[in-house]
Amino acid sequence: MIDLAAQTSGLLTAKEARVGVGDSRALQRDAAAGRLVRIAHGAYVETDRWSSLLPRQRFVYRIAAAQRTAVRPIVFSHAAAAAPWGLPWWGAPPGLVEVTDPAARTSRAHRLTRVHALPLAGDVVDVDVDVDGGDGVGVHDGDSDFVEHLGVRLTSVGRTCADVLLDHRSLDATVVVDAALHLELTDPVRIAAFLDRRPAARAHARARRTLGACDPGADSAGESVSRVFVHGFGFPAPVLQQPWRDTFGLIGFTDMWWPDLGVIGEYDGDVKYLSDRWRRGRTPEQVVKDEKDREDRLRALPEVRGFARWGTAELRSPDRLRATLLAAGLRPAT
Repeated sequence: MIDLAAQTSGLLTAKEARVGVGDSRALQRDAAAGRLVRIAHGAYVETDRWSSLLPRQRFVYRIAAAQRTAVRPIVFSHAAAAAPWGLPWWGAPPGLVEVTDPAARTSRAHRLTRVHALPLAGDVVDVDVDVDGGDGVGVHDGDSDFVEHLGVRLTSVGRTCADVLLDHRSLDATVVVDAALHLELTDPVRIAAFLDRRPAARAHARARRTLGACDPGADSAGESVSRVFVHGFGFPAPVLQQPWRDTFGLIGFTDMWWPDLGVIGEYDGDVKYLSDRWRRGRTPEQVVKDEKDREDRLRALPEVRGFARWGTAELRSPDRLRATLLAAGLRPAT
């Protein structure tokens, strides 16, 4: 779980300026002069900082803006809860920050937030956790629908997954749920229990189907999206994270493997070549060479008859992905 305040240290609000932190009128003057960007009513960020942020980081700033400009406590939900939990989102995040208000009569959209008029069961649970710290299954999925972390209230992981399954596209929901299962923050039984609390939801059958297709083996959002397209193309379900060895030892794990067809599938996101976590001190050129050496070892195995590699460009143009998989020897299930 991220520290929302630490991740948005550059956020300035008129509300805080009015109580002595600064001059709220100065914020307006700086915005008019181009030194600040107004990201929400009464919330500003330095122009240079804002221009350097990725869409996901900007979304986190808008969440923080909603938190710090709210007139009463709010509970973040859906995509706005997934982000603080450290769960990925495919593509651009939603334009509005989603919150759940059990006192609201109807769901509605404001300038910054989208309010979901939905019940919240149980009392708020205070948690002090790190998503990457290996807290174990179910730590955040007790009887209560929402928790509080460092003063920020948000739906629990299982409730967040259920909300996204019901109220967002299956593609986005698969990315969120796969990651939650992969990080062992919840499990399908708990998510299904949260779905049961909204039995009248029209999207319930679709949500159940999507949940049933989610898999903790997916190691990235791109892998989750790839699997959704593979299913949509009518191809057989792949084995995820298959280990491979040759006479020299462990080669590694592949994203997808179709044993009946002898085809390996690998999703290459830009993060593999640009992120320090994946490079582990190597240059991008060294990463490319290591990947080529790894692929050569995999292709040399007798059971491997085809190898498909694709990136984000293919995921944004599914016809290209399908052609890549067909060229490697993949065929629709019979």
